[in-house]
Order: sequence, then C-alpha cells, then structure tokens
Amino acid sequence: MSEFVLIGTLNRRDLKRGASIAANNFHWNAIDLLQIKRIISINSQEEFNNDRLEIGFLYTTHKMKYLWKSIMLLSRMYRGHVPIFYNIEWYTIHLLLWSILMRKRPRVIALDLSINSILYKILLYLSHRPIILRSKFLLSNAQDHVLFPGFLSEDLVRGSSNSLKESRTRCLLCGSLGPNTGLENFCELASIYNEMEFHIAGIPHRIQESEIYKVIDKYNVNSNIVYHGVLSRKDYRNLLHMCNLGFSLRAENKENKYNFPSKILDYISAGLIPISSIDYNEFANLRIYSPELLSRYNFLEIQERETIIFGNTSALKEYNKYERFL
Repeated sequence: MSEFVLIGTLNRRDLKRGASIAANNFHWNAIDLLQIKRIISINSQEEFNNDRLEIGFLYTTHKMKYLWKSIMLLSRMYRGHVPIFYNIEWYTIHLLLWSILMRKRPRVIALDLSINSILYKILLYLSHRPIILRSKFLLSNAQDHVLFPGFLSEDLVRGSSNSLKESRTRCLLCGSLGPNTGLENFCELASIYNEMEFHIAGIPHRIQESEIYKVIDKYNVNSNIVYHGVLSRKDYRNLLHMCNLGFSLRAENKENKYNFPSKILDYISAGLIPISSIDYNEFANLRIYSPELLSRYNFLEIQERETIIFGNTSALKEYNKYERFL
C-alpha cells in the first residue's frame, strides 16, 4: 500500500469545539485507516501531543513566509509518499498544483466546497481518483472517483434492536447550528409534535450561543427540546444510539448544494432513519426522507422501520468498502 503525507487542517481527535464531531471522526478514520504518519497541518501547534505522528505545522500570518515554508515542508516530508489533501483550500492550492506538476499523483478528499466551483472541479480533475461525497464536485461524469472509502466510524454500526429507541420517538439535530443548518426549523417541528423528543448537539455556526437558547426558548412550548451543547465522542455516540430520526435541515444555498453532510453517514451507521431538506439523488440505494416523514412516522410498522434501517446500513457498507479507495 502507498504511504501518504496528509495536507490540511488537523484538529485533535477529541476536539470539543469543532463544528462537527461527524466530520472530525471522518478525518481521523481516514488517518487511522490509511496508516498516515506524516501530516502537514495548516493550523497552530497548540494542544497537540502525538508521538505516533510526524506533524509539520504551517500556521503563520506572513503570506510570503507561508508560501516558501509550505513548499519546503512538503518537499521534505513527502519523500516518495503520495500527497493526499483533506479538502482544497485557498491556502493549499499551490501545494496541490506543485504536486500535480511534479507528477506525484496527489489525491483529494473533497468534503466542502470552499472556493470557486469551476476551479475546484478543475483541480479535482487534475488530481488522481478524488474521494468525494457528492458527484456534483466532478468536472466530468466519466471522471474516476471514490465514494465513502471505508472512512466511516465502525464503532457506530449497530442494528435497530435497542428497546430504548422504541419507548419514545427521539429526533436528533447535530453538528454546526445556525441559520443555514436548520436550527429554527428543527425547533419549530418540536412545537408541533409534542409527543416526540427533539435533541440538539453541536456548536453555534454564524450565530452566538445565546441565540441558540433564544430559538429553543421560543419554540420549547412542549418542553420537549433538549440542548446538549458540544459532546465528547463517547457521549455523541450514546446520543446517536438512543435516537430514532436524524435530521439534516440545510438551506439550499450554493455551499450546501455541493456538500453531503457526514452526519447523515453517522445517522445511518447508528441505525437512525435520516431526514434531509435536500435531495441527494445520486445515492439511490440510501433511503433519505424529507421532513414530511415526521407526520406519519409513528404510524409506520416496527417491521417497516427495521427494513429501512437494514437497507440503509447494508447499502452504506457497500459504499464504505476500503478496497474502493485502492
């Protein structure tokens, strides 16, 4: 197997202030699975202490110093390794172009569209078999790419036999919480469906935490909204396993059009039925529902729910085969 040097923003494995535990899990699962030992990190060195990894930190506010230092660091650290970029950002484009020109066959894990979409697609086209969550990232339908290559949390996978799940319907919204990620829409549903519990976990996104409490107070007329704040990995996993329905209520803006929420993958892995405000038509094998399911969920037979969960987890395992990456 090829050895890799990973380039991107590295967060601690147990980070509690990140926007998404699901996204951080995906990142570290990639590091573990690919047995990556060398990382070039764009963020600062604080709080990192890992003897297993050789980490080169590039954090600096001096642009010219950053450009020179980053190229020298990549030249030193790759040493025959394959560069693999965790997302394409403005501050790593030059490293990706350098890798392409030097014929290092760089690979890209494309989760977020953070730059011009045409430029993004061209860079993915020039990279070798990009790892993507949505086919909208690609410049050409014939482009060779990989979906979900074994980077999902194996410790989340379970069936729907948890008796606690059947005692009461529990809905979950996790990740970044704000105006573009469905916080208010989720809380509004809680004011309508008083017989259900609505759980929220994550951090503010483009709002203050005080505003999260204001939204919850506005709609918590049935006292059925529970805000957990930022959770540890263990507590996040436990919350997933006690819930039935997992929500992704993103606004249909350009940024979200190209993203596929990694939280949906965690929902399915943990045996939740996923509910999304955006259609992901390229994943025909995954049954992802619109919020209208909520009005009839309690009328679904238990057997039907288990069929949905079994079908989704089976399909996800096919996407998640590590061999697809190779």
